[in-house]
Amino acid sequence: MCFTGEMSAAFAALGLFSAWWVHAKTSNVELASGIFFFFTMEFLQAIQYYFIAPFLGDNDQCKSTVNQILTLLGFIHICLQPYFCHVINASLTKSPKYLDRYVVIKRLCLIGGFLLFMRYPLSFFPSLNTMDLKHQASTEWLRGDKLCTFKTKAMYHLGWSVPMADPSYYVMSASIHSFCMF
Repeated sequence: MCFTGEMSAAFAALGLFSAWWVHAKTSNVELASGIFFFFTMEFLQAIQYYFIAPFLGDNDQCKSTVNQILTLLGFIHICLQPYFCHVINASLTKSPKYLDRYVVIKRLCLIGGFLLFMRYPLSFFPSLNTMDLKHQASTEWLRGDKLCTFKTKAMYHLGWSVPMADPSYYVMSASIHSFCMF
């Protein structure tokens, strides 16, 4: 949980220890790798607190190369969350019938994550960006008009703003993340 930088660092330390412990005690590589993935999420968020913008309109911090790279890494991480959730689920499943299903589920999650991520590079094509986000805020939880990690005093969680191509018949909306998670 990334409510503060210190909290993220503490969860990162706990996650790293948990990944090591699970691997050392159970040799369950899939479970340990899933836990390690979520450790990297907390670790990344702890680092983001050093470069975070106090609000989305802070042009100095939002235009910082470090903030933008960390935001992009955070976005990649968000795109891969469903896959690693199912890696953890599959690692705890003993039934071969269900393990076969997880092969399909994990592949679909990788495809969904890739499609979600591709909305960022597609945002550079003007014909795929016709929505005016300056006058009407997007209803998608990650979408914004600039690449930036920010947190206002009213927010409990970090905020990510990622330029994305408009959702359409061919371009997935951010709801693909929810679909893949469950």
